[in-house]
Amino acid sequence: MASQIHLHSPRKSIPLQKINFSILAEGEQRRVLLGGGPPELASNRRSLLEIPSTLIIKHIDYASPFLQEKLVEALATRKLTRLGTNSVQFAQARIVFTFRYSLSDLNRRNRIIEPLYRSLNQFQQIVIPPLSKRKEDILPLANYFFKDFIYRYHRRSEDHPPIILGLTKGGKLEPGLKNLLLKHSWTENVLGLKAYLRSLVVGSYREAWADQERVELMKMILMIEEGSEFSLRQSLLIIEEGIIQQALSKNAGHRTRAAQLLGITDRAYRRKRS
Repeated sequence: MASQIHLHSPRKSIPLQKINFSILAEGEQRRVLLGGGPPELASNRRSLLEIPSTLIIKHIDYASPFLQEKLVEALATRKLTRLGTNSVQFAQARIVFTFRYSLSDLNRRNRIIEPLYRSLNQFQQIVIPPLSKRKEDILPLANYFFKDFIYRYHRRSEDHPPIILGLTKGGKLEPGLKNLLLKHSWTENVLGLKAYLRSLVVGSYREAWADQERVELMKMILMIEEGSEFSLRQSLLIIEEGIIQQALSKNAGHRTRAAQLLGITDRAYRRKRS
C-alpha cells in the first residue's frame, strides 16, 4: 500500500526509500535516520529524511528514545542535524509509518515516547485487520500470488515453465490446498501466505538443481528425519551464500544496496564475504 502511495505521487521518479528499525543495530539506525557518522569516522552520508522521495519507516518502536526524540523534532521543524556535524539539513521526505500494533498499544507498552505518540496521532491512520480475521481474502490472494510467480518465471525463461504444487492442470487451486490455506492461522499475515505459496513453486526441473539454498534446506530436514549427523554451520553457510547472491543479483551487484536489503551493515557484509 505504501509503495502504491509512492507510485501515485509526484515523487515517483525518485526511488522509494525504506528503513526497518526492527532489524538494524542502533548505530546503523542513527546513521540512516540522521545521516553523518560517529566523530571518529567523518562522513557526509545523507539521512534518508533528506531525500525528496517517499520514506517508509517500519517499526520505529524499535528505535531508542533518543532517536524517537530526533524524529519528533524533524517532523515538527522539517530540519535535522547530521551525526558528528553541526550541519543542519532539510527533511524533505514524505514519511509513511508502518507498525505491527496500534499506536495506543505501543504507547501503553512504553514502546514509543509520548511526544512521538502525539505527533503520529495527527496523521491519517489505516488499520489492516490480520489475515486470520479476513478469511475471504485468502483464496483471491493465493490466486494472485500464483499468477505473479508464473509471470515472473515466464519473463525469465519461456522455454521452462514453472512447476507449481497445489495447482490443477487448468491453473486452479486444488481442493486440498484450499482447505489447508483456509484453516491455517497465518500469524505472519500476507507475508506468511506469500512465502508459503512461493515454497510450492519449484520452477523448472533444471532450475531446481541450481537452487542450492532450497536443496540444502531440504537436505538438512532429510538428515534430521533419518537421524543422520550433518554440519549445521556448513549448511547454513551454503544457504546464506545463496541468499547473498540473490540480494546482489537483485541490486545489479551493488554491495551497499544488497547489504541494506539484507538488513546488515556494509562492515557485516564484508565480513561474510571474506
